[in-house]
Amino acid sequence: MNPINDINRIKGLVRVNQPLNTLSEEDVFNIITSSEALCEGHFQLLSGQHSDVFLKFRSISERSSNGFIRQIGYELASRFQDVKIDVVLGSLKAGSLLVDKVLEKIENSRAVFVEVDKEGRPSSILRKGFKVNPNDHILIINDLVSTGEGMKRMIKVVENNKGILSGIGLFATRNRDVLEQEFRKKTKKIEVLVDLRVKNILSKNCILCENNVPLEYSIDHC
Repeated sequence: MNPINDINRIKGLVRVNQPLNTLSEEDVFNIITSSEALCEGHFQLLSGQHSDVFLKFRSISERSSNGFIRQIGYELASRFQDVKIDVVLGSLKAGSLLVDKVLEKIENSRAVFVEVDKEGRPSSILRKGFKVNPNDHILIINDLVSTGEGMKRMIKVVENNKGILSGIGLFATRNRDVLEQEFRKKTKKIEVLVDLRVKNILSKNCILCENNVPLEYSIDHC
């Protein structure tokens, strides 16, 4: 795994979505470059697909002393000031730190977490001790969406507990079409800070596999 340090290449791979409320575009690029979060190599994603570029969100969360997670959380929270939120729902991994920071800017709400499965993906099971009440207005926060399978499980938690999905907030997505096609019918309020201009490749079509480039597993880095 090799961090991408060329800012021009990073800008070619990352689109920052407007409007920004508490950050500038350069702030976002500084977070990514300073934390060395964007890497190149040969990766198997949690979906099982392959890619030559991987966003290591844990690299951002590990630098919490720099305020990066707080900056991202506050920006996402600012985009949901016009909707009712009782619960901020996240998963128990690096993204849980992001939930905490979002919560700081949303009054009268509480955090609820789902378990993650053995591969590190969000499950449809609430963490023991947490509860979603019927008619709770719920904001789902996560670090990144690729195929959307983890997001489907989190939405199932909302639906199984008869909650109301107020919105979805993400730091990044690898596939904007998944969000628009799969989840826009669930909620009109979807906010994503950055879109990654990268490809998800089926393993059978992976040129890196054909060239015997060693494979790294995203679960080891998420």
